[in-house]
Amino acid sequence: MGLQFILFPFLFIGMWVFITFLISKGGWSKLAGKFQIEKPPIAKSLGLISGYINKTRYKNALILKYNDEGIFLSVLFLFRLFHPPLFIPWEEIKGTEESKVLLFKFRTLKIGDPVIARIKLNENTFQKLKNALEKHLSER
Repeated sequence: MGLQFILFPFLFIGMWVFITFLISKGGWSKLAGKFQIEKPPIAKSLGLISGYINKTRYKNALILKYNDEGIFLSVLFLFRLFHPPLFIPWEEIKGTEESKVLLFKFRTLKIGDPVIARIKLNENTFQKLKNALEKHLSER
């Protein structure tokens, strides 16, 4: 067996750790500084979704849940390194923005004041959160 076969697993794992670290710096780490939690709350799950945290795309890698207090975000196990689970209270969502890319509609949640991150979801995912979010936004 050649040296390359022995080194490959170590190089692969090293690259995986490095890339996961870089991905987290796209906005997740800022959110984690304020909203990191130890264990997930009891909440309604929207399952595995795609979305953006700032400009970092998480394609079918985000787990989104919500309850009366806010939204819970985590990532698939493979990407969990440097991505602790987050719980963002509804009051930290300061508004939404609509956008369209070709034929696809998106909604962006602005998090924090001043804004520390933007979470962009497709319109279908947003519609599932809409009632809970509007209820909270109208109470302000």
